[in-house]
Amino acid sequence: DKNDNLRNKLGFKSNDIICIYTGRFDNQKKPHLLANAIKILNEKGLKQVKGLFIGAGSIEYTELLKNSSTLVLPFVDYNKLPQYYRISNIAIWPKQESTSQLDALASGLPLILNDNIGVPERVLECGFLYKDGSEFDLAYKIELLLDHNTRLNFSKNANIKAQNLYS
Repeated sequence: DKNDNLRNKLGFKSNDIICIYTGRFDNQKKPHLLANAIKILNEKGLKQVKGLFIGAGSIEYTELLKNSSTLVLPFVDYNKLPQYYRISNIAIWPKQESTSQLDALASGLPLILNDNIGVPERVLECGFLYKDGSEFDLAYKIELLLDHNTRLNFSKNANIKAQNLYS
């Protein structure tokens, strides 16, 4: 399976739960909150939670995303992102709306967005809102999605939503 090949090539195991973020690496988008949430979960013993960050930002900010459970890749053109969504389990944008969220939904990924987002309906029945700015609440919402059936249910809903509302 092509997806497993890419997962392996990037160093992920088949049982890893990959949380993907795509976009700018900066303090407006706050992807460092996701890196911190993953670290919190790993320290709790949930070592299977991994982060995949694809984008660009300053060297200083990009360093905030790096830890033993994250992989940071350089910017990828939007039409090449679906292959990365397909190997991921959860899509997370800690701060702002992004058209990439629609691509992630179309790929069947549950979403986690912040509770101040302008489009909370994107998450309805296919993900969670977390308390804006709280890496601890973000970690908690990721932990809820470690349940396979919850992810599967949200994934089906994400596919349906993407087809019905955004195709």
